[in-house]
Amino acid sequence: MSNYRRYFVPGGSYFFTINLLERRNNPLLTTHIDALRDAVRRTKADRPFRIDGWVVLPEHMHLMMTLSPGDTDFSNRIKSIKMRFNYAIPPTERRSDVRVENGERGIWQRRFREHAIRDERDFERHLGYVHFNPVKHGDAASARDWPYSTFHQWVERGVYPLDWASGDTAEFDAGEQRCTCSERSPAVPLRSVALVEPLRVPPYAATKLHAKKVSMTSLSINPAVDADTEGMRSLLNEIIRVGGTTAFTSELSIDEMRDWFISGENVVSCLVGVDSNGAIVGFQSLSKCGSLPAGWVDIATFASRSRHKSGVGSALFARTREAASKLRFSAINATIRVVNEGGLAYYSRMGFETYLVEDGDPQAQGRVFNRVHKRFSL
Repeated sequence: MSNYRRYFVPGGSYFFTINLLERRNNPLLTTHIDALRDAVRRTKADRPFRIDGWVVLPEHMHLMMTLSPGDTDFSNRIKSIKMRFNYAIPPTERRSDVRVENGERGIWQRRFREHAIRDERDFERHLGYVHFNPVKHGDAASARDWPYSTFHQWVERGVYPLDWASGDTAEFDAGEQRCTCSERSPAVPLRSVALVEPLRVPPYAATKLHAKKVSMTSLSINPAVDADTEGMRSLLNEIIRVGGTTAFTSELSIDEMRDWFISGENVVSCLVGVDSNGAIVGFQSLSKCGSLPAGWVDIATFASRSRHKSGVGSALFARTREAASKLRFSAINATIRVVNEGGLAYYSRMGFETYLVEDGDPQAQGRVFNRVHKRFSL
């Protein structure tokens, strides 16, 4: 038996490569992406850690996590994620005689590859590798096109431009047969973003990050259910009271919220962003609109005013875009008031393009707000 030794750093940050046993033409992880996300969420709830970066490809994934101070037990966290995923999907994989005899599933390679992050530059390099990985493997033309990663959360925080990921590549070992990392495009200037919790690396390598603080609270994106209605209503009514960014001019009742976003006949889908405390910090809906061309669907996005740049907008849209694609829509329409600079900037960052600007309807106190229509082609 080989003697493989792992490097344990209490409260450290780590990069992991976790492979399926059968990697050839095996889209298991993306096919069962909801089961995998749930396995990670439940493991985080039992054994807290911070997700710094994550990408899921069809047959392997890369995960960057930071442990709590004094904690070195990343192995049981990875084991828990694997086991929870195993239990959540049917046993259709091929198993060797040895695995059958031992009562093992044939899903994962028994080992995984880990790397202890040494310093800020090492963090930047591996974070870049995580988000460049779908491009490297030919699964996406750019990082923005791959829905199963934390890339859009970092775009929301202002670290990456939306068109990031191009340039020459240089090899380094990340636990795959041949791994590359872009020397130019994946360089992430982390001094443009600060962590509420400091990046925990060994004292000899630690550096300070000087920038505006941005929340790194873990987010869970879930389909909206009736129990979410009151939390969604509270968030939206606060936005309505402030005014200026939504077409709603009066606060909505519970029944109106259900009709608009949960169970109304025009609702296509609705997702909520929930933080680690269980609070709804944003939601995003798709709905049918008779005035749109055939195959188009309308989008609405609302985020808590207290959670600006938390990453909830990008996280929501990654899942919403995925849902719209599965339902075979050809385009997503966003209609934004011209005075809503934040909304216009958000949809532009997500890749929407303006195709129409029209006069608005008179609002309260006789004000008229022109509307900008933006389109995202699927």
